[in-house]
Amino acid sequence: MVETREIFRNFPFTMQLIFYVVAFAAMGVFLFGFYKRYKKYRQGRDAGRFNDLVKRFFKAASIMARNSTIYKRDSFAGTAHWLIFWGFVILFIGTIIVALDHDFLRFLDIHLLQGNFYLGFSLVLDVFGVLFLAGLLMMMFRRARKLPQLDYTRSDLDANQYSRKGYAIDDKIFLWLLFLIGISGFLIEGFRISADRPPFEVWSPVGWGLANLTDSAG
Repeated sequence: MVETREIFRNFPFTMQLIFYVVAFAAMGVFLFGFYKRYKKYRQGRDAGRFNDLVKRFFKAASIMARNSTIYKRDSFAGTAHWLIFWGFVILFIGTIIVALDHDFLRFLDIHLLQGNFYLGFSLVLDVFGVLFLAGLLMMMFRRARKLPQLDYTRSDLDANQYSRKGYAIDDKIFLWLLFLIGISGFLIEGFRISADRPPFEVWSPVGWGLANLTDSAG
């Protein structure tokens, strides 16, 4: 038995087509939003920040990778941001690998997601998926405490002159959507493993555990 998994299992052609249409539509919305931001930022004056571009890039990458700016102000928030950031990055890289393997390389008879690579791939994504969810739970807990620095107030206006309720609601929706995406990924993995029980899927510890729960529930 080759260690691998089937992409779009039990998905008819129509469902696969809908998936790609929605995916490309979402990318289009993202690129449009990015373009609007770009036009807005270009209206500002040139700050001359393209000098030492390589040095600036690696400095910014280091700060982002360590979340050091946030961690200095609040170690709890910094840790949560680090977990969310790296969990998302690794899951995103995993998604790219799946897309590369399924949408391009298979037509060249090249398969990445099989054998030992697939086993390591499964383990790494499960681990970082858990870290991603842990970071989100930490941020939910932090926001539930209603800390003073999270009250969304403006220093330039009186409280009766504006409403920041929309921002607070958006933040909650954003956190919960990310959390539901992570949870749904693990649930789908668990149901997939439960269907066939390939022994090598023990390398997906979260999915394997959820498959055990599914089996015990009948």
